[in-house]
Amino acid sequence: NPIENTYIGRIGKTIEPVIRPAGFDDKRGISLLTGFVAKEMVVSTIGVLYAHENDAGEESPVLRDQLAKRYTPLIAFCFMLFSLLYTPCMATVITMFREIGSRRFAIFGLVYPVLLAWIVAVAVYQIGSRIF
Repeated sequence: NPIENTYIGRIGKTIEPVIRPAGFDDKRGISLLTGFVAKEMVVSTIGVLYAHENDAGEESPVLRDQLAKRYTPLIAFCFMLFSLLYTPCMATVITMFREIGSRRFAIFGLVYPVLLAWIVAVAVYQIGSRIF
């Protein structure tokens, strides 16, 4: 997989053990990381990472089919929960820091939503995977 040879691919593989309990793989992690720059990038990153891949490594023009293979309804729901709850985009965090003037509070505003999103996504995934 060519993405594994990039910096962002390596970062995705590094964070995968942390996000795996929520049902996320390295590609979902990469899309969440790029979403920190701008939330809109989550969807476009998913499109780029999954659009031209299938199990045989051949190109496939149908993104919907690729996503249907990899996203169960439970994983999709947990991914949406995480995306909605985690850290606002970088511009918002910078604005918080400038307006509040406290580096400590800005770091709290960055870390707390990520932890909350992780806890919620893991709880829903773990409970959901036992029920369904």
